[in-house]
Amino acid sequence: MVLNGSRPGPSILFGTAAMSIAGIAWVAYTCPDRDAKDSLATTANRHVVAAMLAIAVALGIAESFALTLLGVALAATSGAITSGLGCAGWNRVDPQLGLDRAWFAQLAAPTLTVLGAVTILGEPLLLPEAVAAAVVLGGAALASAARHGRAG
Repeated sequence: MVLNGSRPGPSILFGTAAMSIAGIAWVAYTCPDRDAKDSLATTANRHVVAAMLAIAVALGIAESFALTLLGVALAATSGAITSGLGCAGWNRVDPQLGLDRAWFAQLAAPTLTVLGAVTILGEPLLLPEAVAAAVVLGGAALASAARHGRAG
């Protein structure tokens, strides 16, 4: 997604940095939940804190990006609710999956999203998305095979 043929510039670099920070934050955010006594309450509390931080950051940069208070509030609410429901469902299923199936499901989610966009919304399947899906799922399959002594 970062190397989409666009000329490198401030917006590409900013987007790359933002996605990198988001990925690191996601790991820091989700890893402790796996062993929490009440993972649903932990997740709910983290979503409230994350929404408040997102609103604070968005309001701090609102003038630079033509953001409105209503837009920021709607985005934070929408993200907190949909993400919260997704995490609540995941917390219920995750312990039953086992570690290998859980991480494979996490890795497969973006690929399944692309598949849904192609099949349900009629989006075209472009070469970069197809290659990325093959790399992600192929890498996950190789890692799983190696972990279980079936590689090579």
